[in-house]
Amino acid sequence: MSAGDAGAPVEDAAPATDVVVRFSGEVCCERRAGALPLVLIGAIDHGQSAYLAFASGAPADLPQRLDAATVQRVGPDRYRLESGTRQWLLSASAIFLHLDAGKAFFRAIPPRRASLARRLLWHALVLLAASAPGRRWLEHRSTL
Repeated sequence: MSAGDAGAPVEDAAPATDVVVRFSGEVCCERRAGALPLVLIGAIDHGQSAYLAFASGAPADLPQRLDAATVQRVGPDRYRLESGTRQWLLSASAIFLHLDAGKAFFRAIPPRRASLARRLLWHALVLLAASAPGRRWLEHRSTL
């Protein structure tokens, strides 16, 4: 018998979910003013930082810190935030996921060494600021 036939059993299927982000370790839940009032900040794979911002307010019982949280899309504009045995349902018209690529970038492209002239200039400025006459001169220059 097919599912469209009269009298056919209909099974309640769990809604399909898509994992948006899976944090590892501690997750900071920041409440902010503005268009993105809830931001989750934590680490994902290999210590890479991730920021997930919701265009919705935070639930009143959401703590400031979570451990190993997972965010799943459970429907249009609906998200489930799980941490341990607790979960929260969020309604958000939009979410924004930012993955910090800084570590990978600087691993691939090492910073350029400063030129000798630039290093000598900064060394001279530090020595100047370390002396009393140099501090007076710098204070005088900053008020001009």
